[in-house]
Amino acid sequence: MVVWIGPLSSDMGYAEEGRAFVDVFDNGLGCRTLAIDVAVPERADQIFALPRLDLHGAETDSLHIYHRYWPAEPSDPSAVNVWRTMFETAGSPLEFVECAQLYDYIWVPSAFNYDTFRLSGVPAGKLRIVHSPNPTWSSELIGSIGRVAADDGPSSDSRPFRFVSVMRWQRRKGWDILLDAFKEAAENSQESFELVVRATPFDVRDPEQIVRDTHGRTTWQHNNSHIRIITRRMPRTELIDLYASGDCFVLPSRGEGWGRPYVEAMLAGLPVICPDWSGCTEFISRQNSFLYSGNLSPVGREAEAEWSYYHEQSWLEPDVNDVVRAMSDAIRAGRPSVEKKSQVSRDIARRFGRAAIAAQVREVLASDGIDYLGSSGLR
Repeated sequence: MVVWIGPLSSDMGYAEEGRAFVDVFDNGLGCRTLAIDVAVPERADQIFALPRLDLHGAETDSLHIYHRYWPAEPSDPSAVNVWRTMFETAGSPLEFVECAQLYDYIWVPSAFNYDTFRLSGVPAGKLRIVHSPNPTWSSELIGSIGRVAADDGPSSDSRPFRFVSVMRWQRRKGWDILLDAFKEAAENSQESFELVVRATPFDVRDPEQIVRDTHGRTTWQHNNSHIRIITRRMPRTELIDLYASGDCFVLPSRGEGWGRPYVEAMLAGLPVICPDWSGCTEFISRQNSFLYSGNLSPVGREAEAEWSYYHEQSWLEPDVNDVVRAMSDAIRAGRPSVEKKSQVSRDIARRFGRAAIAAQVREVLASDGIDYLGSSGLR
């Protein structure tokens, strides 16, 4: 029996991945779940307030997979314990390294984290790469290809080239880089283009955070180029419409454990502007993306205040000029054809769909000599 333990209910990245993994196990592998949903804003103090789990003796001969973005010991030492986690910086925090010693295996989504965890002191013999499965609503993203968005009228040709971005409003996602790069690109171009950002406040208790951070930075227009930031809660159908309306997805992140927003955009067929660094290198290339570079730099205090485990870590500081160059390259490349979009989408769907991840999980379990007996029934 597999017991999957972790966030499952929210619309944050870990819960999205958790639901996708449960979908994988539920279709041919089998598991039961134990949801551990963290109250927003998911800061470290919220994590520390979580009650201790008591799973001892819950199952015999069971595999417990803890899906956590924070370090915590397994609840039942007698089980085979796996920690599914990731981290976005050039190293792994000491707390993660120490916690990893308590688990039999550590599942990370990419070669990037395999290396960062190993070089930080996690034994290579514990580390396994298990890719992140595509979202459970992938078919809706794929189905949006070729659809004209409602606000485009009869044709998208009547509007400027549109960049779209979807992010949680935090320093790691590079919102400051994005606004600066877009303004510079617009002021140095004869073309008109637009940026539409769907931004979720980092702390939902502070909905004015985005307004404060963007004060004076989004009200200008140049040559009809402009920025629109959407902060209200967006139903999934509207989010899919946003992807469908775009010509290119841009997110100048400072580091990703995997890069779920890029995957969503690519399932909708969009080329993406992303770093040539961190976990997203598992699926991006110069054939499907416009890549930018930067320099490894210490994580700043504002980002540390958002997530204390970033203390004394380093990540990519994007080169704003290179992000501008990537945006200009995307505009010159023009709107992707339906055929090109379908090609990008098919590749992501094939590589990280349910069947591919189920096969990878089976291979990992078999290689570790875990005698997995599937069982029916979920929750």
